[in-house]
Amino acid sequence: MRRNASLFFKLMPFFIILIIGITCILFIRMESKFEEEEEYRFKRSSYSLISGTVQNCKEWLLSQALILARDKAVKESYIYDRPERIKNEFSDFWGLLHKDFGVEELHFFKYPDENFFSFSSLSAEPKILKNRKDVVFLQTAVIPSSYFFVCKRYPGLRASYPILVDQKVLGAISFGISIEKLANVLQSSVSEKVFYLLNKQVMKKNLDPEFFESWKKKSMKEDNLFYYYHLNETLPYQYLDEKTYKNGKNLFFIYPLEDYKGNIIGYIGVKRNYSFFFNYIYYITGLFLVTAIMVIVVVIVLSFSQTKYLKNQRDTILQLLTLVECRRFGEVENFYKTYIPTKDIFDSIIGKIATINKRLKSHIDEMYGKLKTTSKKAFIDELTGVFNRYALRNFHKILDGLNYSVLMVDIDHFKSVNDTFGHEVGDKVLKFLVNKIMDSIRIKDKVFRYGGEEFVILLPETSQDAAAKLAERIRKDVENSEINIGNFKKIKITASIGIAERRDGESIEEVIKRADEAMYRAKKAGRNRVSD
Repeated sequence: MRRNASLFFKLMPFFIILIIGITCILFIRMESKFEEEEEYRFKRSSYSLISGTVQNCKEWLLSQALILARDKAVKESYIYDRPERIKNEFSDFWGLLHKDFGVEELHFFKYPDENFFSFSSLSAEPKILKNRKDVVFLQTAVIPSSYFFVCKRYPGLRASYPILVDQKVLGAISFGISIEKLANVLQSSVSEKVFYLLNKQVMKKNLDPEFFESWKKKSMKEDNLFYYYHLNETLPYQYLDEKTYKNGKNLFFIYPLEDYKGNIIGYIGVKRNYSFFFNYIYYITGLFLVTAIMVIVVVIVLSFSQTKYLKNQRDTILQLLTLVECRRFGEVENFYKTYIPTKDIFDSIIGKIATINKRLKSHIDEMYGKLKTTSKKAFIDELTGVFNRYALRNFHKILDGLNYSVLMVDIDHFKSVNDTFGHEVGDKVLKFLVNKIMDSIRIKDKVFRYGGEEFVILLPETSQDAAAKLAERIRKDVENSEINIGNFKKIKITASIGIAERRDGESIEEVIKRADEAMYRAKKAGRNRVSD
């Protein structure tokens, strides 16, 4: 018995070392797994954040360009060669874009290579462009596009949109934000370091010498290919295409910046440093090792307690990061309101996650609101307030497979109204017709301005007979009404209306075509009538 007890005490140090070793191995494996999961989460969240922010910026820039490209004043400025009208019409709008959204310059190009007007200098003097193949490409291809670029003054993100009149390219609108503005937008959403690097040859080739020197001085590092901004170290080239690079406890995520041809002109990325968290873990591990050697029981208790505590912290952090990644911002806010401080570094981590959650939610809400407002304007006719022809293209998905009828309404002798009384009276006539239509239709019926004085009315779940009765009611209402055009003068107008009911297998374009043909039959039959 004594021999067994003696042997037990002799072997106890070896048992202690074995237990400590096994515990350390398990702890290190847990830490390594946690680190891998954190890296994976970081990669996913960084890609989602950067790609989402870039895409949102591109869509916002394109939506603004679309509004300008389709504006009546812009088209007339090109048609009548009056760039000063652009200055008069859009100076306030340019000021808003520049002040509130960081837009650096707004160019109106005239096909094939003339600078029709630029708001960067507020000059109406036309200039011949040099080395602007991207704009010529967009004008020729008639394709709206948003891409990264380096111009004469700055590198950044540009949107270009061709200006079309009667399917003919007259020019293009081009404007953008600086790469520094994009980096600031990203930085406002994350606590990690946002940086970017730009190709030296592309910068030198495209920037004016004075601006090239300015951007060169702002860089913190450089190597053979790139200038580095907001990053005091260089990255190995072989990791750039892999999009991630790990250096010690520093983890980098890199996103390529592609120009309109798909060439990479640089990268933007996020740097995360894990040292503060893992140093804390290493400190606890060292304390655990010293204590375990002195008192095995205390070591076991501390090991079990600390491991469970860290596991709970890890699970909590991963759960919160998952909620942020899934944009379940309200659940993160509720957790933070009921959170009881632990009075250690975990409080700081939870606080950081709450801050990121709040900023990301605010940024997404703000961007969504702006995109929603911009998208609504893109589908509405500015003069009459009804849907425009562009919006009509999106209604085929909603009406697919449903029964509906279409009315094509055209104002008789509208050109003579414009020629006799002027375009201001013509606008009043258009608004008058829209008001008469809106007074006669149902809430679910939709009105579109199809052309100058042509309007399409979509009537869901409406037969041709019911559509004919509605058309006749609109026609009589228009015929029996007078329009006050000022100076105690009133005029009367009439309208010709064509009707078509959807047949099985017909697209919305085919139904509209038949309604249009019916409307022309009404015109030929003497106008001021309804035809099917």
